[in-house]
This record gives sequence, structure tokens and C-alpha cells, in this order.
Amino acid sequence: FKMSYGKEWGRYQTEKNYIFSLREPQNKMKDFTGQSIMANYFRGIESVGGKVYFYEDRLIFKSHALNIQRGETEIKYSDIVEVKKRNTLFIVPNGMGITTKDGFNHKFVLNGRSNVIEFLNSKIG
Repeated sequence: FKMSYGKEWGRYQTEKNYIFSLREPQNKMKDFTGQSIMANYFRGIESVGGKVYFYEDRLIFKSHALNIQRGETEIKYSDIVEVKKRNTLFIVPNGMGITTKDGFNHKFVLNGRSNVIEFLNSKIG
């Protein structure tokens, strides 16, 4: 069984000419439904550590037990007006803002924000 690798395509080819890729397609949107990611959520001036859980119709931020401010924040996708990138401390590109119908701006810090924003925009679109 022999394989050759084509760097320019990122694909492997076997001697029987089966071609397969080890990379995910770049245009496929990540579906976060049923998953959670680590995040910080700003409650006033405090950045509260925890996780964001994604469901079919909403997301819920659940804080860690070690925070001063604890609890959950629930945002229904149907209540979201806008999702946008934001910078933490005006320069660090790791923040996300969610504006809801009541005019409230929820501020998060998380890794992979572009994927999360794309997912949330697909839910509110």
C-alpha cells in the first residue's frame, strides 16, 4: 500500500488512485448546536468566566462557581438583532457583541469568534 502526498492540494493519493483529504472544507460552517465553549461574559465591569452552551433555539452562558457574580444568562436566537466583532481593551481582537431586541449589548470574550458569529448569524438570519 503506497501513498503520495500533494502539498499544493493537501491531499493524499493511494496507488489505487483513491484521493482523500485530511483537511475540512474551508467553506463549511461550524455547527455549535449541542456544544459548549469556554468564554468570559461581561457583567458590568467584571469579566465572568464560564461556558457558553448552544442549543437549537438559544444560547446560555453559565458562570464558573469561583466567580463573584454567578448564574446564567440566556439569549434566545429570535431575540438577537445583531452579532458583531469587538476588541477587548480596544486592541485585542477576541470579543463578540450580541445586541438583543431590548437594546441590551451582551459582551463576550472567546476564541474562534468568527466561527461563532457565523453560526449565530445563520440562526438569526
